[in-house]
Amino acid sequence: MHSAIPNGIFTATFTNLDSAHLSDRPADAVSPLIYWRTRRPDQMCRKDSASIRFALSGSRLDCESRWLRAILGDGDGDETVAMHICLRQIKNHPIDAPEVDLAVSATLANALLGKSTSAIFLSWVLKYRAKIDPRCALYSDLWLLADF
Repeated sequence: MHSAIPNGIFTATFTNLDSAHLSDRPADAVSPLIYWRTRRPDQMCRKDSASIRFALSGSRLDCESRWLRAILGDGDGDETVAMHICLRQIKNHPIDAPEVDLAVSATLANALLGKSTSAIFLSWVLKYRAKIDPRCALYSDLWLLADF
């Protein structure tokens, strides 16, 4: 579809994404906030941590005063803060809630940077989610073997 300003100064072309362009990528390719439950560890790399943190940067979780610290993840203990927040969100919300996606994504960002405690915790979260999403059981096992 084409659109133009009446005097013809500006013309833009809009195209729809064709699913054939995404056929070799997971269906979630657009949102890094669901990578944790839709991608195997071998489908991600360390650079994805930055994409996840950027996507999280505009978010907030109610009653989580240390959320920014969990997102940034660059200080001592921030990995633990992210896991504690994640655990609280899992206890307070269904496993398919957006709050859980946010909290687990912060943990994933740490795991992608080689923090093994986050990888083990992520494995547990995926095993828990496998009750409603069976492929997560495989992802859980793969995170125990992942090396970033």
